[in-house]
Amino acid sequence: MATALERIKGRLLDRTRARSASTRTRLGQRYRLGAELGRGGLGVVFAARDELLDRDVAIKVLQRSVYTAADASDGDSKLIDEARALATLAHPNIVPIFDCGVASLDGDASQIYIVMERVPGTSLAAWLAQPRTVGERLTAFEQAAAGLAEAHRNGLVHRDFKPDNVLIDVATFPAPGSVKVTDFGLARTLGDSTSVDGAGGTPAYMAPEQRHRHRASPASDQFALCLALARALEIPVPPWLDEWPGESRALDPSSAPPALRRVLHRGMALDPADRFENIDALMVALRQAARGRSTWRAAALAALVAVGAIALANPTEGPRRTVAPVTATPSNDTSRVGTAVDDALGDLARGEEVEAQGALQRAHFAAALARDEQAAFDTAATLGYLAGFIGLGDEVTVARWLSEAQRLAQSPMQRARVAHVTATTALRDARYADAHDGFSRALDIMTEQPEATAKAIVTSRVGLGIAEFHLGRPDDARDTFASALAVCEDGYGPDDHRCATAMTNLANAEHRLGRTREAIEIAERALAIRERRSADHPRVADALVAIGTMWFTLGEYERAELCHRRATAIYEARLGDDSVHAATARYNLGLVYEMTDRADAAVATFRRTLAVFDAELAPDDPRRASVVGSLGTMLVEMGDHEAALPHLEEALSIHKTRATDPRSRASVRFSLAKSLAAAGEFARADALALAAREDLVSGHAPPRHVRLVEQWLADRGHAIEGLADAPG
Repeated sequence: MATALERIKGRLLDRTRARSASTRTRLGQRYRLGAELGRGGLGVVFAARDELLDRDVAIKVLQRSVYTAADASDGDSKLIDEARALATLAHPNIVPIFDCGVASLDGDASQIYIVMERVPGTSLAAWLAQPRTVGERLTAFEQAAAGLAEAHRNGLVHRDFKPDNVLIDVATFPAPGSVKVTDFGLARTLGDSTSVDGAGGTPAYMAPEQRHRHRASPASDQFALCLALARALEIPVPPWLDEWPGESRALDPSSAPPALRRVLHRGMALDPADRFENIDALMVALRQAARGRSTWRAAALAALVAVGAIALANPTEGPRRTVAPVTATPSNDTSRVGTAVDDALGDLARGEEVEAQGALQRAHFAAALARDEQAAFDTAATLGYLAGFIGLGDEVTVARWLSEAQRLAQSPMQRARVAHVTATTALRDARYADAHDGFSRALDIMTEQPEATAKAIVTSRVGLGIAEFHLGRPDDARDTFASALAVCEDGYGPDDHRCATAMTNLANAEHRLGRTREAIEIAERALAIRERRSADHPRVADALVAIGTMWFTLGEYERAELCHRRATAIYEARLGDDSVHAATARYNLGLVYEMTDRADAAVATFRRTLAVFDAELAPDDPRRASVVGSLGTMLVEMGDHEAALPHLEEALSIHKTRATDPRSRASVRFSLAKSLAAAGEFARADALALAAREDLVSGHAPPRHVRLVEQWLADRGHAIEGLADAPG
């Protein structure tokens, strides 16, 4: 081992060489050096030209002090072996290494060099110095984390991760592969127990075990990644790191999202064993925390069952490329695509969307490296679906994958698939007008394509009908659902499980149009089909919710309660107590409690539902408006107008900004009118009641509901010209 004096001499010699290096022009016989791009503790990086292959590259000339700790007799060979190990990493988020070796610098003493891809752009540190959104910062770190995770999977530890060692191509960001980890000069293989020690690294980002010169591991890179991200997001480090060098300015801890702060603090735990199992697990937790919601299960959201997540995301089921298991060597890119896609399909079939997302990301990057554009498109489109409709990513992530899929789409059916996936994301976010446009585009394309399958057409038509339904067009929705059901029955038979979704939605539309008895018959047929496959599948609960709502409308509250209780039990068992679907089923129970004089139970149920929705949904989600409005309405009925007012005002605000059901909007307006009248604000109360009446008429509400509002207005001295002929 080198003495301290030898290390000091090495650094002095490095500085002398560095001063003269900027005037050098050639490295060996192959490379012509250009401008200096940067320098650090490991060496000097030059722009260069590979005259053999006629391409621009970047070359790092390493400083001798980097390896003076190694035995002088084999220091060169150790570093070259490590560079060769790094060269085996083929990943879009790692700067690739093209060459390494020992060569003379303008004829002088031999120098160790590493030749890398020359990445346009800037460092992540410089990029972060400019104003960036939280989503952009998270996306950049997500890509960098993917590079680190790939290195770890291949047995390499970086040991000096920091924003300065990450490059970002600002011209292509946030496209996949626009962020690359570099400067693996301190990296060591996990299998080399003699070299993976704590020496080296940047103190401001070094893990505690590195600072104490203990063995570094992937958990050490995880620590540096979390610390860098915390600083990028201006989230305070945990108390045990108060004295860490380079700490960001002090902030009010409450200013950071608690879930995000908790995830990053775990990644910065003092004991490596207390951190996440690996960086993949860390990023899953970060995505969930950043979104402010847990993931929705595909089994409860997709329009089809089993592997329906792929079917809904992929309206081109027929021509979609199926990747069979490949038996080639692991280093083969095609093998990596096949293996990753197989893994993803298996994960989706088991309802494990987070695992599928990771497998598909690996498949996409492998496909891109193999120049397999079909596989790259398939994986990008499905990743857009998982990020958007299933909820495994923020808006930036969704946009990134859909943009990538759009770029790769070449055939009409691929363009239809992108339109469909984009529409499903809009539908999940209650952007019904955007969803309507997207499904319409997909159907317009598929109409002209003979290879479009029945499943592809049915899923897009069902989506279109749902959008029409929520846009207050139940007649159009009924016709769309009926056409979807006809296509499905023609293609698969009347009792096929794939027809049950169209049946349930058709029943909802018929119910909205006042044909409730007919709707129950259709919904019960769908329920029977579902139960033949599985008695406790979430799709069974979907049908039960529809039927329970219909019995509720008919005043059959006991039957409605039985349906909603069974639906709630299924959702809780399969999706969790705090899932959106379980909360929605409980909300329906609350409505039954309200109508059966169980006011306290109704309020408690509405509050419990609202707590889940606050955690899981966006603040302006129309589903929140329904629950907030019902809570306010219940408080009005209980005579607590003061407590009701803020809930009703919030609900009305959402109704005004989002496309919502006019009957739900009418309920909120009428309850708010009564509450305002009790407070003496008569002018606004009357205006709201008149607007509520208009909503009821346009929303095909039963005549008794319209008469109720008209009677209230009449009691206040307002005469209504004629009774509206509302259907039903």
